[in-house]
Amino acid sequence: LASRLDALNMSLQGLANQDQVPQALDSLGAVSSMAEQTGTLMGDMARAVLRFRDALQERSEAQEALREREELYATTVNQAPSGIVMIDLATLAFVNFNDAACNSLGYTREEFAAMTLYDVQGQMRRDEVDERIREIVALGGLEYESQRITKQGETLDFWISMRCLHLQGRDCLTGIWVDVTERKQHERELIRYRDELEQRVSERTQALQLANRELNQAKDIADQANRAKSAFLAN
Repeated sequence: LASRLDALNMSLQGLANQDQVPQALDSLGAVSSMAEQTGTLMGDMARAVLRFRDALQERSEAQEALREREELYATTVNQAPSGIVMIDLATLAFVNFNDAACNSLGYTREEFAAMTLYDVQGQMRRDEVDERIREIVALGGLEYESQRITKQGETLDFWISMRCLHLQGRDCLTGIWVDVTERKQHERELIRYRDELEQRVSERTQALQLANRELNQAKDIADQANRAKSAFLAN
């Protein structure tokens, strides 16, 4: 009996002290044999040890699966071409972000980690940022366009999608930033070309109207001259 109890105790200690469940069952062979005894206290204890082993095995497999998912998520996020950030709602500090978020604005990860959402605004004042955050929270999320300023002082246009998130007791915002500077530049150029075209059309229209008025005036003068000539010849 003492040897069987020692075997159970050693098996429990071995399972409890190891990070992973042993693949081989050599050390649990005696316990497995005891578990086959039904209707005995020793058999019940042995089966409890085996259930503990199975639970550890399942936990180990779940932890490994979770680790693989986290690695896949981290790899996917870091390779994304768009900026992805998590912002603390209370301080608006960047608590997590991918490389694209800081690289797009010219900052290192260390520099960006010490910054807040206020620090990267292109035109919005602090009170305007606070108002936008209140709007995001009230709606549960928001998509909009805004400008960000780079470390070099350049202003860039971004399409931004923000969502609310409660994580581990902390209220946060998650954001996706897509650089649309080139598209906005094209849009501004098209608007400029349109305005220039409208201006030219307006100027040409005015010139044509003036020419028509001058032509009509010349026609009236010619008609008057013809009538005067006819009257003179008639007399």
